[in-house]
Amino acid sequence: MAKWQARHISSEKIWMPRKPVGVFAAPGQLTRYLDQLDLSRKDLSEMLEVSVRTVHNIEHGRHRVDRRLLKRVADVLNRVAREGNFSVSLALTEDNFVRDPDAAANVFLRSILINDCRMLFAGETSIAVPDLRWCAAGQQDAIPFAGQYQGKKVFQLIENLHSSVKLDGIEGVEFLRNAADTMVVVRAICSFKQRESEAVFRFKSFSELHLKGGQLTFVDTVYNETLMKEFLLSGAAPKLRKFHESD
Repeated sequence: MAKWQARHISSEKIWMPRKPVGVFAAPGQLTRYLDQLDLSRKDLSEMLEVSVRTVHNIEHGRHRVDRRLLKRVADVLNRVAREGNFSVSLALTEDNFVRDPDAAANVFLRSILINDCRMLFAGETSIAVPDLRWCAAGQQDAIPFAGQYQGKKVFQLIENLHSSVKLDGIEGVEFLRNAADTMVVVRAICSFKQRESEAVFRFKSFSELHLKGGQLTFVDTVYNETLMKEFLLSGAAPKLRKFHESD
């Protein structure tokens, strides 16, 4: 039975349902990392100071949980991976465990920043579908990370990006979602640094993230191709006037 709360407006009593608290975790996400780190549910529950039932709830997404708890889960798993004798290092946040368009967009951006797309495909309900398609603006002969990529070849796009320039950061991020939660437009300012000249180029990029059932299916990323090509070829940041044109 729904819980109700009273609100007083002009001395009249209006009854409204309480807003749900927390978020649903994506089923299977936590399980994948527990198996990878050889960590038991009991061990994790003790580290988090919660019940084993709570851990199972996060694994299966049965009830809403506080995002702060999911952040603690991410922090614990990151620490276990860092301190243990594991070949993999994790850089998880609470967004890795939430089935939500904004969360998917955040994981997408983080995978680019840390050069690790594995988090997009992790778990039985992964952030992205196995045949994710990603189109990055430009010609590959001029911009090494441009072109169209599908499935696990998306890994190659990110590797080509990081081998071409050093991605210093992503800032000024803004999300715009459609009413059906099937697309998120991500606007961001990226900072690239030439590995040899150390010249820095800051530019705006726009990515359309298309989702189906909460999973990424197609990404279309656009930016000023002319300025990007000039930066990659010359090793110098475009002139200020041109920067404003890209802005």
